[in-house]
Parts: sequence; structure tokens; C-alpha cells
Amino acid sequence: MNALQAYFAGAIHEFKNITWPTEAETIRIAKITVVFIVVCTMLFFVADGFFSVLLAQIPSTF
Repeated sequence: MNALQAYFAGAIHEFKNITWPTEAETIRIAKITVVFIVVCTMLFFVADGFFSVLLAQIPSTF
């Protein structure tokens, strides 16, 4: 049981050393994440449309 207690004591000690982000940093990172997701979604939408048109030009042989 000593090993388990030592593990949790170490985990608690490390948890206290965490530097949490400020509210401003959290909001800034959240905005960056949302913009990144929107840009990626738009790129995938355009690529999907491009390849759909491209593949529609290939005559069906099946």
C-alpha cells in the first residue's frame, strides 16, 4: 500500500505545480481553435466540391 500512497502523494504534488492559463489566454486560444476549425472546414468543403466535379467528368464504366 505504500507504493500506492507514494504515487498519489507525487500526483498531488505535481498537480499543485501546474500553472493554469489566465482567462484571457483561454479565450484567445479558444478563438484561435474556432478559426482553425472554420478554415479547415471550408478547405475540406472546397476540396470535396472540386473532386466531386472532377470525378463526375469520368465516364462510368461499371
